[in-house]
Amino acid sequence: MLKKNATVFFLYCGVFAALFAVFPITGTLPGNCDTWGWLVFWNMACNDFVSFFTGEFVGRALYPVKSMYDLGESALGNGMVFIAARMAGLGDVAAYYVFLVVSHALTALGLCLFASRYTGRRSAAVFAGFAYMAANFALANLDDAPVCAAAYIPFFAWYLLLRYSEEKRSSLLFFSALLMGWQIYFGLYIFCYFFLGYILLAFFHARGALRENPGHALLAAALGTGIAAPYLIKYLSVYAVADYLSPAPRDMALTLSCLRPSSFLGVLPGNLLYPYNPFGKEMTPWWPSVRTLAFPGLLFTALGLFGAARNWRRFPALPAIGTAGLLLSVNTSFHLAGFHVPSFLETVYSWFPVLGVLRVPLRAYCLTLAVCAVFGALSLEAFLKKLGGKKACALALGLAAVLHLVENAPFPLARYRYFAPPPGLAEFFAGKRGALVLHMPSYFINQVEGDTSDLFYLARELVYANWQCYHKKDVLNGVNGYIPKTRAVVQEFIDRLPEREAFLAMGPLVPDYIVYHNDMELPRDRPGIRRLLAESPYLTEVLSTERMTVYRVTGFSRHPGAGRRAGL
Repeated sequence: MLKKNATVFFLYCGVFAALFAVFPITGTLPGNCDTWGWLVFWNMACNDFVSFFTGEFVGRALYPVKSMYDLGESALGNGMVFIAARMAGLGDVAAYYVFLVVSHALTALGLCLFASRYTGRRSAAVFAGFAYMAANFALANLDDAPVCAAAYIPFFAWYLLLRYSEEKRSSLLFFSALLMGWQIYFGLYIFCYFFLGYILLAFFHARGALRENPGHALLAAALGTGIAAPYLIKYLSVYAVADYLSPAPRDMALTLSCLRPSSFLGVLPGNLLYPYNPFGKEMTPWWPSVRTLAFPGLLFTALGLFGAARNWRRFPALPAIGTAGLLLSVNTSFHLAGFHVPSFLETVYSWFPVLGVLRVPLRAYCLTLAVCAVFGALSLEAFLKKLGGKKACALALGLAAVLHLVENAPFPLARYRYFAPPPGLAEFFAGKRGALVLHMPSYFINQVEGDTSDLFYLARELVYANWQCYHKKDVLNGVNGYIPKTRAVVQEFIDRLPEREAFLAMGPLVPDYIVYHNDMELPRDRPGIRRLLAESPYLTEVLSTERMTVYRVTGFSRHPGAGRRAGL
């Protein structure tokens, strides 16, 4: 069994290695916003791990924020593959590529194992795993792959729970509960949504076994809760006291970050079979418009619906899970006779404000896709039985895989420039322990540039934060979707640099060095800033290259009293 699973895993690795090969070949990334956030989190974790043994000072981004791990979902568990690849000597692009391939292959394997509990034909389950991870929705969310494409742990937990329902071996239940609890360290979204699926599976499939062995149920619940509780308590406590600017507005979650009925007909730009999307404007690479595209292809949909029509009574947990995924990801509120009729999603978010931590409800659609994939495997099983011969079955599966890929994957995949640290940056700051650095041009407001440039939204700030992981000095940069109020206050004065009053007002946050990056300018940046920096009496140029100019700030000291009037 282990050998067969290993073979399937490496088969998936080969498929996704080929699909994503465009990224290492071209030296690009699969996203322009959240991808940079994951690079920052995981490179920081890599530095912290090494410094634990060496004692090296590694600095931090968003100074004086104590820990960027508290800003949003860090999901460090998923970063282990990336961190291992980085420590093996790979660069950011290659290490992220390894993560994409391994996480997609593991999740496909997890769904394959789960589907195998419903279908007796392993090849159909293997196709289900591939179809789930190659679906348009998964590829539309590649920018945030650590959240949407890394559900292998809960799928393994679901698989073991189903085995327990049949075999009634307590070890299977305990191990599945441990895995489900452990998932929270690999992603909060997947934990929340797939835990709901876990409960539904237990209710419909394992209810009899748990009634016979109530002690098993209590101990399993204690094990899972005990594993997940430390992370959940810390996450919610940080969220409760976080001094952020609207980190999770409910209105944003219910407008930009949920699915609409038209989403199920939305395909990615570059699709070979469906080049025209009549349900929206021309797509841009901005993540809110791309991640809502949820069309899984006609083949995937037909297989899923046919399988559901024939088998939903036999396996009631599956339609329950699929329906839950739709209700929690789709917002279809409307007005009737002058009254606002809220969607189920809107109602749930109003009843439970704590759900504000789940800023992107559309991710619950992963549950629906998983169910559709399993029902699709049941359809394939019935079809392949009628074909009979091995060669005919293999040919049919191959054609189905190709058709599914063409229906879902754009050619080529969207890719975005990787901004490597400027040559000489790390070397210049070597030995300058305690220095505080400001990378410019810098701006933190959530907005999109009006074209298809590489620098959308907050990516530039995250690029600077990633470079911090290389030169390892404290930086004021690093803003992401979570904006600390400290940074919001100081931005007013950053915008006025190099005025003397701005330096004075920054007080404890006045930088020792300003690094201006010539190749990071955008149309909205302050005009003439290069000349102002070069002519300032408070700045001394200490390094100049084609890509950057480094200035040392003179005449100001960082002391707490200096910035009191700015509230710093």
